[in-house]
Amino acid sequence: MIWHSGDYHAKHKNLLEGNYDGRRDKFSSITEMDNYIIDSTNQYVKTTDLFIYHGDFILPPIPKHDTYWYNQVFKEYLSRINCKAILFVSGNHDRTHLKSHGIYTPNWELWDLFRWEKQCFTCGHLRNIHLQPDCNLCKNKRGWQPEKDRWIEHMHPMGYEYKLTKALNQAHGIPREYDGVTVDCTHYAQRVWNKSHYNRQGRAVGISVSGHSHGKLEPLPYSIDVGFNIWNRPLSIVEILEIIKERASMSFNKGAI
Repeated sequence: MIWHSGDYHAKHKNLLEGNYDGRRDKFSSITEMDNYIIDSTNQYVKTTDLFIYHGDFILPPIPKHDTYWYNQVFKEYLSRINCKAILFVSGNHDRTHLKSHGIYTPNWELWDLFRWEKQCFTCGHLRNIHLQPDCNLCKNKRGWQPEKDRWIEHMHPMGYEYKLTKALNQAHGIPREYDGVTVDCTHYAQRVWNKSHYNRQGRAVGISVSGHSHGKLEPLPYSIDVGFNIWNRPLSIVEILEIIKERASMSFNKGAI
């Protein structure tokens, strides 16, 4: 299954000192909050699933330029999530790029944490190294060359988009009625996105999944905020589509779409 979540804000002390998104009333400490977030994620997202994360993973109280410590804390929390096929759409609090001498360069130590897929040098086939360590298309056929494989990085600072094809739906147990739906994944909510202006009698053709707003922004009919504080767990793509389907149907019947 494909899962979505975002805005963990792990180790974010200010969330519990104020009442920004309601977490102060749920947790008595940062440790309790973080343990709940990790446990809930592992309860729903299995090792064989794909986890699309929508930004703002950790926000520890560390010096602004102490990148090494930040990366170590990030790695520690990431290692506690059982699913390793994580596609990371970064947010405004994620240090994916660093400024040095006036130039921003990728924080490669962080980017390397999201290299879980390889492309076979021989046939170009992509495979998940956690679930499929060998290329089942060309091994023992045309000369297996694992030392020349190309790593695929699943860090997406500007967003990510995928399409629910028939093959993808069949592989993940997604109902066929959603064949062809385009899923636009960002950290920030958008007013428009690919195919956002299309509908099939109230059914979405393109949907937007985002975070950042912590549930404070009124969603459009074909969009959804998957911030953790709203749902208290990750949402599967099927749940997201069903929520949007109901929301869009109500708007369509009122003539709002």
